[in-house]
Amino acid sequence: MRPIVDRNSFTRCCIIGALEVGANCVADDGEPITMSSKLRALLSRFRAVESVELAAVVATDGLLIESAAQPNVDVDAICAVASNGLAMAEALGREIAKGGTLQTMLEYESGVVLMEPISSDAMLLLMGNLRDDLGYLRFLVAKHRADLDEALSAI
Repeated sequence: MRPIVDRNSFTRCCIIGALEVGANCVADDGEPITMSSKLRALLSRFRAVESVELAAVVATDGLLIESAAQPNVDVDAICAVASNGLAMAEALGREIAKGGTLQTMLEYESGVVLMEPISSDAMLLLMGNLRDDLGYLRFLVAKHRADLDEALSAI
């Protein structure tokens, strides 16, 4: 951990990786850290995995909240369709009396899609081009789930 001091309020903050937590935090360049930038920093952690093409937080109606993606990815279109996929998984869980969806993974010939509800209003969407990274992606989601929830609820 590396402490940072906001010179205006002398509030100490801690940096955990690229994510800063605490009130009145500032980045190394002196710019204030907003909740949206905290969410963006978290999504960048997923994008740091070479195979991850898209990391996004999506509203349950399919609207994009925040994303980090490769330039050639049609983020809005993917998010809209993915929200329907999570809704389908939720409906299936209710129909077979297995409860709500905790995580949905779709494996394709040349990649994976992982969707996990963060709240009743939003989900995390990860799209990668290697099936081999699925276990690591699931680990990262579990590791950062509380941080995602906190950053999202503060927006």
